[in-house]
Amino acid sequence: GKNLTSIEPATPLNDMLNIPGSGLICLTNDSPKIFVYYIPTLGNAPKWCTFLDNITEELEEKPADTG
Repeated sequence: GKNLTSIEPATPLNDMLNIPGSGLICLTNDSPKIFVYYIPTLGNAPKWCTFLDNITEELEEKPADTG
């Protein structure tokens, strides 16, 4: 496979959970915060957060401003 993203948190990661059938990934480390990322290539957003698909579509429609 190919790399889809690169995530470099300040503290080491303990575990990763991919929500089956969706593009959501949850990462845990030694902080109380759980890091949640959405990667559209892995799947659609779950029904309870369809706004992520809408945001992704809007970003795809806008041309990138590379300066």
